[in-house]
Amino acid sequence: MHASKEELSNFYESKLGKAFLKSEVALLLHEIHKGEKILHVGSGLGLVEKYMTGIAITGIENSEDLLSVARRGSNALFVKGKAENLPFLKETFDIVIFSPFPDSINDYETAMKEAVAVLKPQGRVMLMTMNKNSVYYASLRKENPNYADMMRFVDLKYVESAMPRTMKLTGLKRVNLLGSASSESDPDMYLLTYSKA
Repeated sequence: MHASKEELSNFYESKLGKAFLKSEVALLLHEIHKGEKILHVGSGLGLVEKYMTGIAITGIENSEDLLSVARRGSNALFVKGKAENLPFLKETFDIVIFSPFPDSINDYETAMKEAVAVLKPQGRVMLMTMNKNSVYYASLRKENPNYADMMRFVDLKYVESAMPRTMKLTGLKRVNLLGSASSESDPDMYLLTYSKA
């Protein structure tokens, strides 16, 4: 299921959407080192790229509607394509980021193999996934149930099984999008970082 540009715009204009975007950008900026080349899979409206100025980031999106909005709103490079068939040369990027909203990946194992193929030798895959049991998700479900249903929930054990053996889990962060309303034991989102072994 794919979100339309109207659904995405409505989400990011809401209080919950603004909180999510602010946290996502801050988290990524904290994890990225100067000079690294980034691929953002599922770039949507290009908002992450818009706020990550000065970062060499390329967004990939399969929707023409979303691509046209992203290209108008950011100076970043946006490419049409799918996670399962990335149109880039091998060993091009330092980091490949997978965002959690909304999920348009049909074959997760193929998408992970493609991500690893375009990574440089010391590259990392950073994957964000939402927690269905979180305060944030409960709030979003109440405010916008249709959009909440499109979110990516990837079981952490499944991610481990889908990731190629050449990648090793080197980081797991628990992210609270709503501050003290969320708990450390039941975070709103996870950021998993895999590095080439």
